[in-house]
Amino acid sequence: MDIRSPALAEVFERERPEAVDHHAAQMSVRVSMADPMYDAEVNVLGSLNLIRLSLQYGVKKFIYISSGGAVYGEPIYLPCGAAHPRKVLVSFWPEKQPSPGFGAAST
Repeated sequence: MDIRSPALAEVFERERPEAVDHHAAQMSVRVSMADPMYDAEVNVLGSLNLIRLSLQYGVKKFIYISSGGAVYGEPIYLPCGAAHPRKVLVSFWPEKQPSPGFGAAST
């Protein structure tokens, strides 16, 4: 199911999840370069939809997964944490940042 879909609320209503493990994304660099609005809609607005529904339905744990490759470039060390220096490789990297911030602001 598309994470932007209003129908996702029906899934939350029916399943009443205790945890949401968010891996969903539009991850194609080619698509992100050709249609950055679509990319942002899926990655930013879709994540916000999941966060909103998680709050609304009392989800206890929200796990956000991001590839980070487009933000950090070739790693200097592993694992790459939030303090790792950034070497931006593609133009869509800012949308990798808002989702975790919105989640922290919502708790």
